[in-house]
Amino acid sequence: DLAASGSGMSLTRAELARAADISDDQLGQLEEYGLVIPAHTARDRVLFDEDALAIARVAGAFMRHGIEARHLRMYRAFADREAGLFEQILLPYRRQRNPEAQARYGQTLGDLSGLGRQLRTALLRQAVRRTLGS
Repeated sequence: DLAASGSGMSLTRAELARAADISDDQLGQLEEYGLVIPAHTARDRVLFDEDALAIARVAGAFMRHGIEARHLRMYRAFADREAGLFEQILLPYRRQRNPEAQARYGQTLGDLSGLGRQLRTALLRQAVRRTLGS
């Protein structure tokens, strides 16, 4: 659910690396390429949320297949572009403060994210079949 607020999870760098089963160096690479972003920074303490953990876990699995963090930047770029597209569609709902508009915001965001997921899957399947001949 893209519209849901976070769980309030806060992990230090060391806790995040341990929970995602990646090394500190790998976490540094994920940060360097903008894949994992701290949720909170206060004085000398940097904290990460559940999204950072989910990203770090998936990125770690990619890394175990030999895919480096720099190769995963395309996912960040695509997510940012998709979020920008959704923002254009959803902005009118966000500007309205009535409950009906807020409900439409959540429903439309869910619809758009589901459609995006379906389109990405179909396009990837098509590309894999075309390039790998499967």
